[in-house]
Amino acid sequence: MKRKSSVLPLALELSGDQHGVVSRRQLLALSCPARTIADAVSRSHLFPVFAGVYLVGRPQLTKQGLLVAALMAAGDGAVLGLRSAAAAWGFSDSARPVDVLRLRGGSNRQSCLRVDGERWTPRLVVHQPRHLPEADVALANGLAITTPARTLLDLAAVLPERQFVRAFMEADRLQLLDDEALADYAGLTQGRKGAGLFKTMVQRRNADIGETRSLLEAIVLDLVERESITPPQVNRKTNGYRPDFRWPEQRVLVEADGYEFHRGREAFESDVLRANRLRAEGWTVLRFTWRMVTERSEEVATMIRRTITQASGPGSD
Repeated sequence: MKRKSSVLPLALELSGDQHGVVSRRQLLALSCPARTIADAVSRSHLFPVFAGVYLVGRPQLTKQGLLVAALMAAGDGAVLGLRSAAAAWGFSDSARPVDVLRLRGGSNRQSCLRVDGERWTPRLVVHQPRHLPEADVALANGLAITTPARTLLDLAAVLPERQFVRAFMEADRLQLLDDEALADYAGLTQGRKGAGLFKTMVQRRNADIGETRSLLEAIVLDLVERESITPPQVNRKTNGYRPDFRWPEQRVLVEADGYEFHRGREAFESDVLRANRLRAEGWTVLRFTWRMVTERSEEVATMIRRTITQASGPGSD
């Protein structure tokens, strides 16, 4: 009983600022005997997440706790990177596997616990980069993580092109990217997989992307630019209403309707009424869903261009 009472309070104190997680190394460094740690595991006071990393008190692992555990398991100098970093920064929703960068490398491993509320069992993948300077690492929510620009440079090598483009645009929309940092990384891409794609995205950034309010709007804005369509005003208020895109001279509006569109009858009727009022005032209103924009982009671009051209009158391009 003495061993039980000595380890649990210590583990609870250590894990308080670590999202409920503690490592074997931390406990040993505070003179907690290995036998006492093993006893706490057998008594279900410590729950293994990865080898040598434990959840304290109860097996309810949070997503943040998983990331802390992954860094501990990977070892000194480990940094969240790739998909995990992108998810932590908020420009990707893919958090599998847990990607960690470490100059000295390390072993991949499967978690012993699932994240609370999830059905999947996390896998830790340790990548060994050639270089990981301090300037490429930031601290976010107490976690060591690659900077947004470095994260995108690494993602270019592992993501399909479409997924990477969306991740890049979302990072840009969230105003996480620094012009100088992007230029520096673009000059260091020689011999790297995905280098051409990364450079292309750096070169074709749209200055108005920060005005967009969703990833879908950013994709539409990128489509308009790539198809050389007259640039629109983005989220500018008109008659008490803020359309996504507006061509005021042609009186054309475009709305990008994301997954949340038409959530409920009342919202649907409100949208219909607003569109009818705008049409009555002489505006042409086009609406495009996520699937239309991402799967039928050429048709969407043609429709926007044709509508603007027709509204411009005879002789327009």
